[in-house]
Amino acid sequence: MKIGLYIQLFNLNNIMIHEINKGNPGIGGTEYLLLSLTYLLSKHPGYDVTVYCRNNVDTSMSEVRLFHVEDIYEAIIMANSGGIDYFIFTPNAGKEIYKLIDSLKLNSIAWMQNRFTSEIARHLSECKYIKRTVCASREQYDCLIDHSLCCKSVIIKNMVFDNKIMGGGEYHQPVITYMGHLSYSRGFHIVARQWKKIVNKVPNAQLYVLGSATLYKENVHLGEFGIAEQGYENLFRKHITDSNGKLLDSVHFLGRMGIDKNQIFSKTIVGIVNPLSREMGPLSALEMEICSIPVVSINRYGQLEAILNKHTGLLFNHKNNLWRNVVKLLRNKQYYDGMSQNARNYVLEHYSPSKIINQWVVMLSGDLEEKVEIITPGKNFLNDYKWLRIINRKLKSHRPFKNMPSLLDYEKYGKYMFRRLTG
Repeated sequence: MKIGLYIQLFNLNNIMIHEINKGNPGIGGTEYLLLSLTYLLSKHPGYDVTVYCRNNVDTSMSEVRLFHVEDIYEAIIMANSGGIDYFIFTPNAGKEIYKLIDSLKLNSIAWMQNRFTSEIARHLSECKYIKRTVCASREQYDCLIDHSLCCKSVIIKNMVFDNKIMGGGEYHQPVITYMGHLSYSRGFHIVARQWKKIVNKVPNAQLYVLGSATLYKENVHLGEFGIAEQGYENLFRKHITDSNGKLLDSVHFLGRMGIDKNQIFSKTIVGIVNPLSREMGPLSALEMEICSIPVVSINRYGQLEAILNKHTGLLFNHKNNLWRNVVKLLRNKQYYDGMSQNARNYVLEHYSPSKIINQWVVMLSGDLEEKVEIITPGKNFLNDYKWLRIINRKLKSHRPFKNMPSLLDYEKYGKYMFRRLTG
């Protein structure tokens, strides 16, 4: 079977696919996962894999062909002329993409790593040759429960390679590691605002910050610390500096890191990922958990699935309680030790590459012309208004209400009205 994947890498050339199993080389999570899927499929018998990419990628693998393209449109055209059986890509809102796929009758699979918008969900649902939409988590899938796209959506979790790096370091010398893109939506400012509270309770705590605003674009006007846009840095600077404006000795900005971040993981006691907003299948959390690092985050969205509260980490309902969860892990070693082992075991059991690639192979070898069986939500009904989506789906099952919008559509209308009202 001939598989084509479009990968839009940002700001990093000469990625070596044959070494992708050693860890993320410092690129975005979505791009890393696409390269990981490329690596795993190329190793599986019966799969002929081609990558269409904007940047330089060193495959060093005879099993993978590589073509440089200007954009996804060129990739779609080349995939069609190359006789690709299934074209895999991460979707965006550009409707011309889906028109081109349908006009060429190119069987395609959309792998969604971010939250669905009304526009993207509609395009994917209406595009005849989008045969499947792959969701990265159950929570992401449940957002579609009242949308027509649910009929061709499946859940395949993100894969995490095990490099046998053990976190934990020295418990009496606690290192807390935040990992993520340094932008408002990833919530580092929440960590910064509460850092002094953590240090007040655990005076020798150290904060390591892995990430940079340059992960997805180079032309960024950085602030004094050189890791975030000036405006965003101004939001959190005062919380992690002393009275003279000097960065606290307990805070360390390490910028964008590749597999060398394993050195940081090896001494990390507690991990923190996006404490603010929606993550559908938070790879950063999984990468730390497989190193036996309990993770702290918000009790919503995909974090609910990647981090099992009080089992592999701690989730908070209000962002102001982040520091309490961190301190709880730093001051109760017995509690911490159990959670540390649970974290690693959980990821090994549910996110192993061998298990995940088998799910991809089963899907690709099946009949993708058939509608899939819809999975009814079974828990976390308060998450992201899931209960309301379920009610809406039941209403739409009755003829008078079958054309009612999904909650995604209502959200779009609500945002539109808010912008109109606020000018």
